[in-house]
Amino acid sequence: MSDLIEIINKEGTLRAGINPENGQLCSLQRDGQEFMWGGGKPEHLKAPHEKKEAGGWQNSAIVMFPIIGLAKNNSVTVDGVQYKMPRHGIARYLLPTDIAVGKHSIGVKREYHCGAPVETPSGFARFATSFAIYELYDLTGNSLEVTFNILNRSDELMSYALGYHPAFKLPLNMGGRLRTLDRKQLHGAKSWHFGQISKFSYATLILDAITQVKCPVKAGTLKVKSDMGHTMAWRPSDQPVISLESITALPAPEHTGEFAGRPGNREIRPGSIVVYQVKITPTATA
Repeated sequence: MSDLIEIINKEGTLRAGINPENGQLCSLQRDGQEFMWGGGKPEHLKAPHEKKEAGGWQNSAIVMFPIIGLAKNNSVTVDGVQYKMPRHGIARYLLPTDIAVGKHSIGVKREYHCGAPVETPSGFARFATSFAIYELYDLTGNSLEVTFNILNRSDELMSYALGYHPAFKLPLNMGGRLRTLDRKQLHGAKSWHFGQISKFSYATLILDAITQVKCPVKAGTLKVKSDMGHTMAWRPSDQPVISLESITALPAPEHTGEFAGRPGNREIRPGSIVVYQVKITPTATA
């Protein structure tokens, strides 16, 4: 039975917790108020509404790699070979191979070896390229900075998309808005009224070319900023959860052909590292 690995900022106002079993960020507290959805916590730490029998989303913050969203027929093609690929990729199912704890930071390492089977709820999946993901969770001031270092451990170019999918607590009767902080349009609108999507089982809003959002949540207000290029917001209408997802590529569920040709995919040279960062700033209700 394991508890969360916790860190606190030097001011004593912001605390973060990582589940050592799955490497997920499961707790983010500002002035004692919890912002994270606890579905990814160890089972004995979950509140009743977060447990499986309550139907809650059973994660708190997943890494999406090497794909965002669904692949057509749940598979991708690399150099003519098909590989089974679940929604949001295989990184979310890779358990940490190393966790390093500093005074105000936590590092989580995940590794994958080319062709190795990865167990998922829909069976085993594989990918054509070896890689490592190093996540650094650092409390700086009253913000949590999450840095992703992606290493291509193969001898070939690696095509990929990356995303971070944290989930936050949201009252079911929430009447607030999701606001973009970038000065760009999102499909003709600049705010998302949660009440307008309550009739759907699930609702996803894709914010093309938006990298900063602000959201009222149960404990206060959240700002999420990233350098990935796009944002998705996801909310199941029957659960008090809102996910603000930073992504490098928009979903392309109808794409066929080589994985490298998937719209928005980027490349990493052999032996090279790419770096991205997501900054989460919570403000607690007074």
